[in-house]
Amino acid sequence: MTRRRSPALRAPRTQAEALPLLERYAVIAATVSLLNADRDERLAVINSEIDQAIAPLETEAKDLFAQLKTWWAVEGEAVTGGKLRSVELAGCQIGHRLTPPKLVHKFAKDGDAAIALRATAYGDPLTKVTFSLDKAAIMRRLDEETQAAALAAAAAPGIGHNGGSALNDEAAPAAEQPATLAQLGFSTKQTDEFFVAPVAPIGAAA
Repeated sequence: MTRRRSPALRAPRTQAEALPLLERYAVIAATVSLLNADRDERLAVINSEIDQAIAPLETEAKDLFAQLKTWWAVEGEAVTGGKLRSVELAGCQIGHRLTPPKLVHKFAKDGDAAIALRATAYGDPLTKVTFSLDKAAIMRRLDEETQAAALAAAAAPGIGHNGGSALNDEAAPAAEQPATLAQLGFSTKQTDEFFVAPVAPIGAAA
């Protein structure tokens, strides 16, 4: 199978050559923005029109359902001969059917039921615990720890009053010192990326 080569990348060599590209890029960005806004407006109109058309139909269907439910309670057995739970009439299946099974319990909340199960031998196979990272909160805490470390470093004396180094001061046992997020292996990462962004709105291309 022959491998097709990618087309050679064309790039401006001078600022004068780059300027028309930037101008065209700005126009394209503005045009795309206008088209997306136009689409949103059209969809909003369509959704509104369809909602208005559906609303009276749903109201009518709800009323018909209530009427048919009352009728079936009286005549359903005669219609089925007492042998079927439902029948097909006039393009509809009408009657009774079992709903999908739904778990119920005596506890006020599912969480209370899970706690009760965890206290028994059923806990491990019948309950589950899930965890996820709150990344925004972790990054805030990382920032707080970084600032706190910087303030502590700035406030720490280089030489103690006894003429010794601050490093000679008695430190708390390592086991008693809480690990920072950085010590646990967490950090933030940013990359320097190239971007092109229009500075001011420009009219759409003709």
